[in-house]
Amino acid sequence: MNILGLPVGAGHIFHIARDMAFRMVHRMFPKPAAMIHFVYFSCSRDIELLCMSLSSLAQSGGARVGRVYIVEDAKGRFNDEQRVRLTTIIKNLDFHCLGNIDWASLDTLKTELSAFAIAAKGVHSNDFIAKCDSDILFFSETKLNEVSVCSSSFVGDGHYSDYKYAQGGLYFLRAPLAARLASGVDDGNLSRAIDIAGTIAEDQVISVMVKNYTQSIWLTRIMLFPNEFERVNLGNKLVRNEFSAIHFVHKKSEMPYFFNKIDRSKS
Repeated sequence: MNILGLPVGAGHIFHIARDMAFRMVHRMFPKPAAMIHFVYFSCSRDIELLCMSLSSLAQSGGARVGRVYIVEDAKGRFNDEQRVRLTTIIKNLDFHCLGNIDWASLDTLKTELSAFAIAAKGVHSNDFIAKCDSDILFFSETKLNEVSVCSSSFVGDGHYSDYKYAQGGLYFLRAPLAARLASGVDDGNLSRAIDIAGTIAEDQVISVMVKNYTQSIWLTRIMLFPNEFERVNLGNKLVRNEFSAIHFVHKKSEMPYFFNKIDRSKS
């Protein structure tokens, strides 16, 4: 259902009310604003999606966007022409190839954690490392700004999973936490986390691993998902206050339409 133009899931009223109180505390007692360094996992096949995502980040990400890393799938690396195209959108992109990237695999989990550690090197301890998929489209900086001043060590979208874990399209790790996750990785630790999560899905496994190091976790609403973004007005101030991005999970074909729609709404 929609309330005041905002999508509200069944049984989420309590979580939303608690989230409002949490956000009020952030506004009253903000931490020094952190930079957010984005780590994309992508491949040449998804070049069009990645270009749209980077363009939306450059346009709508705000002043807290730091470095942007592109971790390439070894099975589909970008060619020189594609790299030039990407760096015309955001200069000084940092490209890395750390192995194959496949959905739900042990090697992919290791690759992602290694990438987080690379991004965490040399940044301020207050900064965040954001994991981002190519099918993410940013349209508002408000929630990103709130993440930058929050007190939590791990921030993600919880409403997609009924607040059980942070959905994997976009989530945020404080830099020291990102480094600790990577340093403590071995097959045994990952296997135990997979057993607890009951799946090898990266977002659920990462959410389990995070709890071994911190309880400073903020599951909020950051992304609009299918059956939400199709029925809200992206120009609505309440929507732009509550959400910063759209995740086109299973609906990537709709991303160009909304990319152009967002451009028109901001022109």
